Amino acid sequence: MRKFFLLVLPVFACISCFKEPVAEISGVLDERITSDTKSFANQVVTKEDALKFAEKITSLYPDRWVDISDKVVPANTEIRYNLFGYESEIGFKTIQSPDYDSWLLRIESDPLINGGGPAIHIFVNASTGMVEYKVLEGSAIYDWDESRYTFLGPSNGEVVPRKESLLSSGYNAPSRRWAVLINGGGDKSKNFQRYWNDCQEVYLALTQALGYLKSHIYCLCSDGTSSSDDRKVGPGTYDSSPLDFDGDGTTDIQYSATKGNLQSVLASVRNSAAYGDEVLLFFTGHGSNPYGEYAMWGGSVMDYSFLQTELNKFSEFIKIDVVMGQCGSGKFTIVNGNNITVSAACNSDEDSHANAVYNGYDYFLHFWTASLTASTSGAINPDLDANGYRSIREMFLYAQSNVQNLSLLETPKYRSLKTLFGFSHDLLNNEFYPMVTGSEHLSNNYNNNYSYSGIPSSAVSTVSWSSTGYTTLLSSDSSSAIVRGNLTSTSDFASSVGSVIATFTYYGETYDVVKNIVSIWKPGMYSGFHHITGGGGVYHVTEYPGGYGYYWQVDNSAWTILTQGSSQVYVQEGSASGHVNLMVGFFDPFGEMIIVEDSFN
Repeated sequence: MRKFFLLVLPVFACISCFKEPVAEISGVLDERITSDTKSFANQVVTKEDALKFAEKITSLYPDRWVDISDKVVPANTEIRYNLFGYESEIGFKTIQSPDYDSWLLRIESDPLINGGGPAIHIFVNASTGMVEYKVLEGSAIYDWDESRYTFLGPSNGEVVPRKESLLSSGYNAPSRRWAVLINGGGDKSKNFQRYWNDCQEVYLALTQALGYLKSHIYCLCSDGTSSSDDRKVGPGTYDSSPLDFDGDGTTDIQYSATKGNLQSVLASVRNSAAYGDEVLLFFTGHGSNPYGEYAMWGGSVMDYSFLQTELNKFSEFIKIDVVMGQCGSGKFTIVNGNNITVSAACNSDEDSHANAVYNGYDYFLHFWTASLTASTSGAINPDLDANGYRSIREMFLYAQSNVQNLSLLETPKYRSLKTLFGFSHDLLNNEFYPMVTGSEHLSNNYNNNYSYSGIPSSAVSTVSWSSTGYTTLLSSDSSSAIVRGNLTSTSDFASSVGSVIATFTYYGETYDVVKNIVSIWKPGMYSGFHHITGGGGVYHVTEYPGGYGYYWQVDNSAWTILTQGSSQVYVQEGSASGHVNLMVGFFDPFGEMIIVEDSFN
C-alpha cells in the first residue's frame, strides 16, 4: 500500500510511516503552516507554482538544489528509483505516483555523502496544489528539467602549486612509479566539483611533491575530454570539467571514467611496468552502501570482483596500492594479493563524507593526500616510526586519525594480505622493512643477541619475542632477545630449521617480524651417518651455509686426495680391498670444529 505525507492548503494532515529524516521534517512543518486559504481547484499549477508550494519542505534544506520533473507526471505512474538516481547496473525498486497528475520534485537530504543516500521526493497536485512527500533510500530515475540549470563555464580558480617537497628523501627513479586517478562521477547530477578537486589535489602532490612523471599518470575523470557539461558546481549549476590540473596549459585528463577505459588503462600500465615498479589506483566519487559498488560514468558500476580480476593480471612483483573514498568502499578491502594494499574511507555498510557539497573535498582522500607533505611536528605524525619514510600503512593511519578526530560516522578500513607489506614501501617506491637484526647462524655452544629496527616507536612497548625450530629463547625484554641453538639429534651436526620472531601490536593489529635462521650448528664428531656421499672420484659432504676451512683425508693409500678447501673433493681412486674411510674436518661459523667420516667400498 502506498503511504505519503500530505500537506493540503489550507488543511494539513500527516500520516507518519517513514524513518528519519521524515520525523524531523513533519515536526517543523507543523509550525510553519500559514493561514493562506487560496484555492487552486480547477486551475493549472505551473512548474513555478509547484516549486513555491513545496517551499514548506524545501526551505528546511537551505543551499540545496531542488530538481523538478520536466513534465507533469501522470496519475498512478510507476517510477523507478535506485541508490544513485540514474540508470545503472545497481538494482532498482519502484514507487507509484499519487492517483492524480502531479509535478515531481527531488531534494537530497545530505549531498555531503559520497553515495546515493536518502532523497526527499515531493508530489505537487497539478490541479489543486496539494503537496505529498516521501523519503526514499535513493533517488527517482526521471526526466528532470535541465532548462533551469545555469552554466558557469570552466573554473577560474587559481592553481596554487605545492612548495613542499619530499624529493630530498632518497627515492627510486620516477620511471618506476605509476598512478591511475579515477573519478567515476556517475552522471552530471551527482558529479560534484569536489571529486575533480580530489583528483587535482593528488595529481599536484604526485607531480610537484613526489616527482611523478606526468606521462606515468593516467586520469579517468567523468566524461573525459568532452566539452559537455559534466560537473555540478552549485545548486542546479553545471560546467565542463577543466582538463588541466596544474595550469601549465596541457591536458591532464585523458579518458572518460568507464569500465572499458579503466581496463584499457590498466592493461597499458601492466604492459609498461617493470619488475618492482609501484602502481597507485586512486578512486573518488560515489559508491553504494551496502552493495559495495563504485559508480562509473554513463551508469556502469564496478564491484570488487571486477577490480580483483584486473589486478590479478599484474605480476605479483609489481606493488599495487588502492585508495578509495566512496561510500561503501570498505567492501573493496576483500580485494587481496601479496602485492596489494587497499585503503578505504569507510566500512562496506557506511557512508563517507565531504567538507562541502560542491567546491570542497572528501575528508578521507584529502587527509590521505595531505599525509605526503604534512609536518611531522603536527598533532598527528605522518611518519610514526620516524624512519624518514611515509609508508602506505602510515599514510592510511594519518588519514584515519584525522577522520576520527572529526567524529564522522565512517570507519576507515585497511587491508594488506601480507601484513608487513604496507610498512615496507612508500609512494616513492622506497622499500624499508621492519626487521630483526642479529646473526643468521646459531650454535648449541653460544648465545646470540637479537634486536629489531623499523618498528614504530609507539609500538615498542608491545614487542614480545619467540623462536621456532631447533632454537631456545633464553631471555628477552622489549628491545632484545637472547637465543641459542637447540639441535638435539645425535646424528646431525647442522640444520636450517629455526627462526627468531619479534611480535608487536600497532593500532589494534598484530605483526610478526621474522628472522629466518640460515643454519644451526652442533660441533663434534659424526661417523657413519652418511653425511658424505658420492662416487667415481667425486664426493661431497652435506653442506650448510657458513662452514669453511674444509680439509679432507683418506685412510687407504690406494686413494689420493686431489683437491682441498671445499665441501666437494676430487679423489683418484686406486684399487683397494675392503672399505675406505673418507673423512673431512671443517669449522662452523663460530670457529668450532666438526669432523665427518663415512666408509666407501
